[in-house]
Amino acid sequence: MTVRHVKWNGTTDSSGDATDDSPPITGEVLKVQVDGTNLTDSANFDLNPVHTDVDGAEILGEDIINNEDVGNATLNEFYPSRAIEDTVGTAELFASAGEVVPTLFVVAGAPLRATIAAGGNAVKYSVIVVYRD
Repeated sequence: MTVRHVKWNGTTDSSGDATDDSPPITGEVLKVQVDGTNLTDSANFDLNPVHTDVDGAEILGEDIINNEDVGNATLNEFYPSRAIEDTVGTAELFASAGEVVPTLFVVAGAPLRATIAAGGNAVKYSVIVVYRD
């Protein structure tokens, strides 16, 4: 397995919102870095895989990141994970502690969509996703 990264840039519109997609990736998401140093404080950031349904319509996958404060004049770094689930979608728990068993997000040949809300007028930002293929 090889660790890779993909970087893409975006600019918010006059309402402070933006939607920008990465090239398709395949692998486990290890780290997400958002350079939101210029974004308005408390800007919202979502990251989702983008899929198509059987009719070719675009649908978003599960939130990899859903953060309501990336515009805080710093570089934001996230190490996302999700709960391992059984075959009916129930989260698996550690028997001794009753805590959720974490695992990495897996993306299979899909672009990732960065969505910014309330980021300020015409503000530039960048996203780097580190993944293992």
